[in-house]
Amino acid sequence: MRLPQNSPSSAESATTTTRSAPVTVEGLTVRYGDTHAIRNVDLKVKPGEFVSLLGPSGSGKTTLLRSVAGFVIPDSGRILMGDDDVTRLPPRYRNFGMVFQRYALFPHMRVADNVASGLKTRRVPKAQAKDLGAEALALVGLTAEARRYPEQLSGGQQQRVALARAMVIKPSLLLMDEPLGALDLRLRQQLQADIRALQQRLSITAIYVTHDQEEAFSMSDRVVVMNAGRISCQGTPEELYSSPGSSFAASFVGHNTVFSLGRADVPADGTIAGLPGQERPFRLTEPVAADTSSVHFVVGIDHIRCYDHPAPHAEEATVLGRRFTGLNELVTVQVRDTIMTVLAPASGPEAGDRVYISWDPGDLHVIEETADGSVVRAGRAVDSSVASPGNSSPRAVVGQ
Repeated sequence: MRLPQNSPSSAESATTTTRSAPVTVEGLTVRYGDTHAIRNVDLKVKPGEFVSLLGPSGSGKTTLLRSVAGFVIPDSGRILMGDDDVTRLPPRYRNFGMVFQRYALFPHMRVADNVASGLKTRRVPKAQAKDLGAEALALVGLTAEARRYPEQLSGGQQQRVALARAMVIKPSLLLMDEPLGALDLRLRQQLQADIRALQQRLSITAIYVTHDQEEAFSMSDRVVVMNAGRISCQGTPEELYSSPGSSFAASFVGHNTVFSLGRADVPADGTIAGLPGQERPFRLTEPVAADTSSVHFVVGIDHIRCYDHPAPHAEEATVLGRRFTGLNELVTVQVRDTIMTVLAPASGPEAGDRVYISWDPGDLHVIEETADGSVVRAGRAVDSSVASPGNSSPRAVVGQ
């Protein structure tokens, strides 16, 4: 079996810093019986990049991570580390560090021995393993806990031990599967910052699985949004927040309102009028593409205005509920048969109150998709200077 060039095959190679290489996933498909866990996935991670796989349960993110780790053998496609094909290489030969949600520490071993366990399997001399383990514990701030057992540590400390164990082997790739999911909010936020700082300090390539968009956005260079075994879209946190690349990402990330029209509901001249919360018409600047099945108009929560009195171009709405978030409240309102989420000042409207909602067509983000949800194009502009609608108002189906 041919080992990747950056995989340790001796004690000497395990004690040196590993050179990072790009990770490439090509056409990866994994099936469990008749069910596709992931379907024809392509992904490339640059050296030193922190990439998060974000999506709901069952979206395929953990299966993709476990395929890269070597715990799942794909039905088709391949995984490359640099130029080396590692698709069917056993995990122990990949020199990848892995951090799980439940720590997976050995309860009968002291902290120092848990950290050094990966070095032992690599036949690193005991003295060197001790020094490397101490170095890894220092990186995560647990030098004083080296002689303790896992049960004597807090959940956050145990996860730091798991991180040190993953880092001590000088991994060419660090894989993390919802490692902070079992921790309380404040500790989770602290460890998010610590993990990101350590990853940047050591320039380690990292792939991180989470269903928490705030976690993905705060830690990542790039976020990959997954749905139904496919990559729905990807981009920097800023790009996904302001210009989501698919209707699924628009509804999953943030608090956007998505107005969806079937191709037949888009007038021939592209003029749209009568969407909830906006009486002003607007026009698509280009014809709908030939293979487009649906057109989605995305308005971000930051672009929706909420008034307690009638205002120009605003439409009356009924408050359904509110959620306190600090300086502002997330307020759920109903405009006609549409449910929208808007921002309002704290101690704002109560359930049952009437408010008035408006948004500017110029702030819309437009996405065209095929019948199977593939994106035809995203981010096209609209002309909001249309004087009056030339067609009857289309009916919008809203996804929140």
